[in-house]
Amino acid sequence: MNSQTTLLKLNWKYYISRNVPLWHDSLQISFGKEGCERYGLPCIWHLRAHRHGEEADFYYLSGGKHGRDRFSAALAKKLSRPDFIKFIKKQFKKDCAKLLRLAGSVKPDSQQALFKFFRFYGLSEAMLDITSLGSKLLTNKVWELLADNRDRQNVVAYYTRLVGLAPMQKLERELDKLCGKKIDIKKEAERLREKYSWIPVNFVGEPWSAEEFEKKIIEHKIGPRAELKKPGAKISKTAEYCLRVLSDIAYFNEFRKAAFSRACLIIRPKLDALAREHGLLSWRDFNYLTHDEILDLAKNKSSTFLRGLVPRRKVLDKDGYQKKLIERRSSICFIVNETVSKYFVSEDLDFIRKFERKFKPKSGGVKEIRGTPAHGGKAAGVAKIINGPVDFSKFKQGDILIAKMTSVDFIPIMKMAGAFVTDEGGLASHAAIISREYNKPCVVGTGLATGVFRDGDTVEVDANNGIVRKI
Repeated sequence: MNSQTTLLKLNWKYYISRNVPLWHDSLQISFGKEGCERYGLPCIWHLRAHRHGEEADFYYLSGGKHGRDRFSAALAKKLSRPDFIKFIKKQFKKDCAKLLRLAGSVKPDSQQALFKFFRFYGLSEAMLDITSLGSKLLTNKVWELLADNRDRQNVVAYYTRLVGLAPMQKLERELDKLCGKKIDIKKEAERLREKYSWIPVNFVGEPWSAEEFEKKIIEHKIGPRAELKKPGAKISKTAEYCLRVLSDIAYFNEFRKAAFSRACLIIRPKLDALAREHGLLSWRDFNYLTHDEILDLAKNKSSTFLRGLVPRRKVLDKDGYQKKLIERRSSICFIVNETVSKYFVSEDLDFIRKFERKFKPKSGGVKEIRGTPAHGGKAAGVAKIINGPVDFSKFKQGDILIAKMTSVDFIPIMKMAGAFVTDEGGLASHAAIISREYNKPCVVGTGLATGVFRDGDTVEVDANNGIVRKI
């Protein structure tokens, strides 16, 4: 399948964008089939366009044996069964605990432990597709079932509230308790750092420092929170079940994100040591490499553990080949399934341009977009496109937050925002959860918001009907 002409003839669909390392994707392809089979689901073929080692656009094959449509249909049937929900709740907790345990067992000179961690990481990535696609499926189903319900915003808010607090919500509650009290700020900051520093890590982010927690304590203000009351409108048992499962999916997603964030942080010092041993700067250099290329560096002459398990490649630490790969991939590259469990990587810029012209959503000339109303209300204000913390300083009180997706480090500006609009996500997404907690209008899953709007545009958000327009 590695013919680029063949790739352009297939039916690819843009799905989401994430900041992930290349080795994350090589593991998902290598162990995706086995990982999905553990949940009784078919695997999906992927193509990822990577920029600057970390920024990746995700494309899934749409139809056919290895398409997202087949996966979604199988997942929809699974989610309709209460026994499957119980199963994944138990399995997620078990797998997340094992992932953390394996991350902690890796030593810089232990290729066997590193391989075990990588392999289980790849198997565990099935959880990402289950939560992200599960949220989308259930969101569409819920909106269909509640189409004629005039109180559907309140119904969704009430039934999809998290069964427990997400890590960021726990931190917010702790910061609330410190407001207005005479405390040893440095001591409290260090205590919070030990408990919550991993929250913004995700896959490639930086942990919060003690100094950042000091700033959080000093600047924290208790935000308004919506009081959720059970709606008077009756809903069908099917709708209530789907809403309850959507709440579970939101919880599973937060649980999964916490485990992957902590595992990625635990593994960094080990990757740092391996990088320095071979003349690289830090773990960030490995974001440009596949897991096989990293394992090649971890090999030693006497080891035979990976023989037959990892494809034979050139010994890379002698001729600086890794450095050449990193340099070639520093701007852009793509990784795609070659077979069910094999991949190939290319730095062919011309192909990526052709691919994106054909498959990436286009936003030129669009002035109004639609998405899923995650929390009702209307707001108008100045649009600010926020790609991450580097953009936070430009955000002002009342601005309209427009992002591909939000994450926990967005919380301070989300409190200031007049409304949230995201390209991605459903009713179980981070933006949706926070919008309901802070009673902010929110439209998710627009697909095009960050491409349609620009900083400084005056926009109106009608989150009752899921419409965002320039005014």
